[in-house]
Amino acid sequence: MIGVNKARIYYGGFAFRGGGAYMHAKLMRAELQRSGWHVDLITLESLPLVLRFLPHCVGWLINFFSPPMGYYYKGRLTRLFYRLLFNRDANIRIFEDIYLAWDSRIPSVTLLHAVWSDNLQSIDISNDRVNLLIKAEEKLIDFITHPIITVSDSYKDFLEKSHVGSSRIPRISVIPLGLDIAEFEKGDELLKPAKSLVFCGSLEARKNLSFLLTVFKTLHDSDGRYSLTIIGDGPDRPDLERYAVQHDLPVSFCGRLGRRDVIRELRRHTLYVHPSVKESFSFALLEAKLTGLKTVAYSGLEVPVEFIDVPVASFDEAEWFRAISCAEVTATQEVDFHAYSSRMMVQKTLRLAFGATEVTL
Repeated sequence: MIGVNKARIYYGGFAFRGGGAYMHAKLMRAELQRSGWHVDLITLESLPLVLRFLPHCVGWLINFFSPPMGYYYKGRLTRLFYRLLFNRDANIRIFEDIYLAWDSRIPSVTLLHAVWSDNLQSIDISNDRVNLLIKAEEKLIDFITHPIITVSDSYKDFLEKSHVGSSRIPRISVIPLGLDIAEFEKGDELLKPAKSLVFCGSLEARKNLSFLLTVFKTLHDSDGRYSLTIIGDGPDRPDLERYAVQHDLPVSFCGRLGRRDVIRELRRHTLYVHPSVKESFSFALLEAKLTGLKTVAYSGLEVPVEFIDVPVASFDEAEWFRAISCAEVTATQEVDFHAYSSRMMVQKTLRLAFGATEVTL
């Protein structure tokens, strides 16, 4: 692959908001740059100021009159702007969303981290309306001719059941997400208080933090040694903070932290609790495992099974109370961290894009 040295990565959101898809984009860029590639990471901040917020405004307006199709048109308008302004030559294009992708002679791959129709927990909407979005997503997936990647076998299985009108989904490749394992090399041993819980992620409806706080209240009422730290930010934060103050709970809100600070903070705790109702992979669970924490999460998530030490079968508060209370004596799942390294992720992605059996970074 001599001369292959330029990549363009297209991410459909704002960099400052972060998230799993943006983390994937940053990790791809970092690994490629370490190997001498030139990488352009295109985000909404790359657009001229007059266009930058237009996709979100259009999406909000359409969702007001015809939800949830605003999410579809927000992505398609972003695609139009990117194609008009950043359709430049490269050795590979990496699209972080099916809504952004277009086909060309340039080797390309599209990441299907998750579909919007699977992330509508924050709005009350009928199944008929959701099915409109599913049909649009099926057409998008089948229209793309270059390789499409999703992030776990479980999520591919879910897509085959939820998007039965797509003929392409059974042929989608699975490449697990990966982290820079070197960032998690063992650091200084920290004193970990007993019964110290931690969560990391966006504070939004899908993450189900209000449920976690109600469970935590019961835990703390039964044993005052329990504490909870929440890393991250999002629209639900004010309500969560009010609940914690109202019930006099020892909950620390750290806000959004940088990579090193996230890892350092995770290492201060004994148990990672992940109350999300939907995940297709979960960087957060992988980070928790890499920092040596025991993990508690909903068993119905489409994540690698070894990421969850203590699976909980439902969202019954009493069941979560028992799971967390007994977590200390539950066996830990072993994870082959090499299989979830960003280097492995990039090698497999390039191999798929170029149709090669071997790719050396």
